[in-house]
Amino acid sequence: GPMIGALFILIVLTCFYAIMGVYTFGQRAPEAFGRFDIAFLKMLQVTAGDTWVDGVDQWEDDGSLNYSFCIFLITYIMVSCWLVLQVTTAVLLDSFVKASTDIEIEELAKRQEKDPAHDSSKDPLEPLLLSLSIAYRDNDDLSQRLWELFEILDADRSGTIDSEEFCASVRKLNFDPPIHFSDTDFDDMTREGELLDAEGCLNRQTFETAMRERLHRFALNRLADSIGQGHEQAAMTQVFALKAALCCLNPPIEGTRCACSIMKLSLLKLHPSEV
Repeated sequence: GPMIGALFILIVLTCFYAIMGVYTFGQRAPEAFGRFDIAFLKMLQVTAGDTWVDGVDQWEDDGSLNYSFCIFLITYIMVSCWLVLQVTTAVLLDSFVKASTDIEIEELAKRQEKDPAHDSSKDPLEPLLLSLSIAYRDNDDLSQRLWELFEILDADRSGTIDSEEFCASVRKLNFDPPIHFSDTDFDDMTREGELLDAEGCLNRQTFETAMRERLHRFALNRLADSIGQGHEQAAMTQVFALKAALCCLNPPIEGTRCACSIMKLSLLKLHPSEV
């Protein structure tokens, strides 16, 4: 693979400089370049961070700098340590990231195989949206819960949330399995960036707007999926949709709070374990 290729290049480069050192400095510094094996080990020491090769004087007999060996050593450090080793490290990190991504994909595929009802078209935020749909009582309560959620997701306390922070924070929420939210999902949630500021972030207000739209879509999808479901599941889904429709009126009409309270009682009867 790429890692083996990068290491091979480093070894070939070290051998080349070791051979060149034997022919160039073998007689002047036999302790360091008298034989190929010794020269190879000395060059490896330089690769490991040794700043000079023992056995080679920095100065000529006339007191001038040993330019030939300095150029030899500097070029080796620049090529091997500054170029090849950096490329090798980058390739190694890329391999780790790729392996980690492959593992996550395999785990997701296994979960999908174990869950025949899993639908890849479902909203990745569905567990969170379901929890919010059950929990909020009215329009004001929903706003409060969304603000509290914003505080949780704003890990760096900057007052804004970008795509990377949102995806990482939402995955840490207490859901099993964890929520996997991608940059593409974030673009969809923010209307392809329309809700984002100049720095590509959501503030409190735009976050609430995006989440309300997500909840509205979730209620509509659940209502559409309720066709063909059992009576209890379909009734609960219809309550979600009606609740969302009433509580999203702005300003709330008279009687909305009462209607939401009635639907809350309906939820308790339909699914008390989740409310």
